[in-house]
Amino acid sequence: MAVALSSSCRWGSDSSDGVVPEFTTAEVEIVEELATSHPALHIELAGRRDAESRDVRGPVETSAATPAGPAAETSVDAFAETSANPPSRADVRLLIGPGFAADEQAESAIEELNRLRPIRIVRITTNSFEESEESFLSKLTETEKLVIESDSLVEEPLEQLRGLKKLRELRFVGSPIRDEQLEALSQLPQLELLWLTNTKVRGRGFASFANHPKLHTVILTTSPIDDSGFEQLAKIKSLKTIVANGSDVTDRGLRHLFKMTWLELLNVESTSVTDGGVGDLKNVLPETTILH
Repeated sequence: MAVALSSSCRWGSDSSDGVVPEFTTAEVEIVEELATSHPALHIELAGRRDAESRDVRGPVETSAATPAGPAAETSVDAFAETSANPPSRADVRLLIGPGFAADEQAESAIEELNRLRPIRIVRITTNSFEESEESFLSKLTETEKLVIESDSLVEEPLEQLRGLKKLRELRFVGSPIRDEQLEALSQLPQLELLWLTNTKVRGRGFASFANHPKLHTVILTTSPIDDSGFEQLAKIKSLKTIVANGSDVTDRGLRHLFKMTWLELLNVESTSVTDGGVGDLKNVLPETTILH
């Protein structure tokens, strides 16, 4: 997998000349070293908007995991880069592909690169997620968006993620993450969007999120979230969007949402939920958009 040394961007930044800076000499040396020793790493600069200028209702990033239809408009990607919502500076984007083996050399190089310029976006695409890679993640303390596409996770909870205190968006796609592993994720104080597509989560693990201050969107497409899981989701006061299309929820689960007057959108397409169940919920929550 190639390493991108060119980092010019179409949009302006907070630099004096209005041009997003490219890799510095020191950064290039680190990137070239990693390109030689760890070809499964792909590193590039990515434009980024300042937090205060983000439009969280803006355009969404599309992928195979994005819910289809109207639901896609609610699966917010705070890092979408468009001319209408331009980034203001460049950060490092790190892609960890198949065949990557974390070692002391890689950890040292990434730590130094992270010190020079924050690594804000990390994506892991591998069929085997090893314990060494889990430890490697703990070094990425500036990461705000993390995507893990792996059909293999170590048995222990992802404890190393607890150290990613700036993480705002976390996605697991096709990963065997379970309810008991959600407790570690609930300790991420800045987490706003949790994306669990095709996982093993049934929902009871969301009990640990009851007092989370910022989680506003949960996407559970084709994960086996059930009625008891909806009972736990209903206790999260910050939660405004639930996408549970293709899940195991029924009308009984919807009744747990009757007190969620703060809920803005619910997607229960391709489930066992009936028109009657949706009607009952709509009568109680007339301002909530329900996709069924």
